[in-house]
Amino acid sequence: KSDPLTVFGHGKYMLIEFPTHILPPGYDDELYRLLMSGTTPIIAHPERYRPIQNNINIVEKLINSGCLMQIDAGSLLGQFGESCKKTAETMLRLNMVHFMGSDSHNDGKRSFCLELAIKICKELIGDYTTLLVYNNPQKLLNGEKIIPLEVIDDKEDKEGFVASILNRIKLIWGFI
Repeated sequence: KSDPLTVFGHGKYMLIEFPTHILPPGYDDELYRLLMSGTTPIIAHPERYRPIQNNINIVEKLINSGCLMQIDAGSLLGQFGESCKKTAETMLRLNMVHFMGSDSHNDGKRSFCLELAIKICKELIGDYTTLLVYNNPQKLLNGEKIIPLEVIDDKEDKEGFVASILNRIKLIWGFI
């Protein structure tokens, strides 16, 4: 059972952060244990992890296993380098993002740069942005289940793109 101090959303979610240069051995087993205990892992800023920058398929595997992803607003602004920015953009285009946060730990070192990041996000994925910064966070706080969109195949075929847009419209307008 998870420690109540480490979970939120009525005990249903836990934010997980890894070192930026390596995904620790056995990380997938630990995530599986969390999932089996009824806690959904939310992977913090996956776009900043070097292994994911080198292999975006890791994100798809994690999502398919039941994890959710939260990117940093600063990543879209290039605050963590070009690789982070490109990985965040790719994840957005492929429906691999469920939340966007500021990663501001306090009001000193990092700013709350959500406003500009939301604008950039809207340019990339349109109204789906609403799910990442409003709808899904509200569901999380209420302890409700968050159902991820289907990950788009990296080969942007038009049929997959159209299906993705229809999925986004259904979720935003509450048809699901």
